[in-house]
Amino acid sequence: VGGELNAYTTKEQTCIHASFLAPHLERAVELFADLLFNSTFPENEIAKEREVIMDEIDSYLDLPEEAIQDDFESIIFDAHPLGANILGTKKSLAKITRKDLIQFTEKNYRAEDIVLGVYGNVSEQELLQLAEVYFAKVKKRKSTYARVKPSKYKPQQIVQKKNSVQSHAVMGSRAYDIHHKNKTAMLLLNNYLGGPGMSSRLNMEIREKKGICYTIDANYSPMSDAGIFSIYMGTDAEKMEKCMALVRKELKLLCDKKLSTVALNQAKKKFIGQISLAEENHLSVLIAFCKSILDHGKADSLDKIYAKIEAVSAEDILHIANEVF
Repeated sequence: VGGELNAYTTKEQTCIHASFLAPHLERAVELFADLLFNSTFPENEIAKEREVIMDEIDSYLDLPEEAIQDDFESIIFDAHPLGANILGTKKSLAKITRKDLIQFTEKNYRAEDIVLGVYGNVSEQELLQLAEVYFAKVKKRKSTYARVKPSKYKPQQIVQKKNSVQSHAVMGSRAYDIHHKNKTAMLLLNNYLGGPGMSSRLNMEIREKKGICYTIDANYSPMSDAGIFSIYMGTDAEKMEKCMALVRKELKLLCDKKLSTVALNQAKKKFIGQISLAEENHLSVLIAFCKSILDHGKADSLDKIYAKIEAVSAEDILHIANEVF
């Protein structure tokens, strides 16, 4: 019927999403329920998918700018499950059986943990009726999920020799989880320092003024019981040491001196503007709302999100920089 169906996995969620014409809503909801609770996992399909992921691992290893992110997380979280690569390894993939997949879905795909969201010209009553038809019969399952919170880690530096044209580096540390009171301020600070667009602090000071690296950005990923802050940079091998020194200089500046009123207000306007523009992507909005309900049991309005950003002070930014950086 001309629709699109896809899915992705993070370290804490699985998301199945579809885009389709409004008359096909029931078809989509039925398909979601079928995928989640009635999948049969034929052996020949598992074998094909295993080969696809093996190839994905190979292609992934050819991209050092992506592979280094997982290497970094494996250091930050050491032997904890959060440090494991989502793709797994060729050795772990080879061991997965049909029985493993069935047991995994039975353990983790519980009706109580699923958020069903629709963005479009659909009434709440219509969606509730469809949910009753296709999801009400799903058996309630007792949750056996329990993850030990990551313990503290020791900062370290690891250098690996690779046969690549550019050098790549990631520096960072643990940060706040999704429930922490400093999360919004940390999101703002991350956006100011190395968020999307060419006007971030790191881009202006290191790429534009110094012409040292083509790609540099910062990322903050809050999860249910931990968070990660990281800065990625890619440059010529002979420039990497200077590039990292300049990054450390910017971090130290944020730890030593409060942002000016002008700089803070500009950072807030930029962040709010980016969120507003992202609202034009309906699928992204829907996924963000569903994830918020999973994480917090509610989804804040845009006005409330903007108010939280506006409430961040220069003192908050200074405190967080010293705590995280």
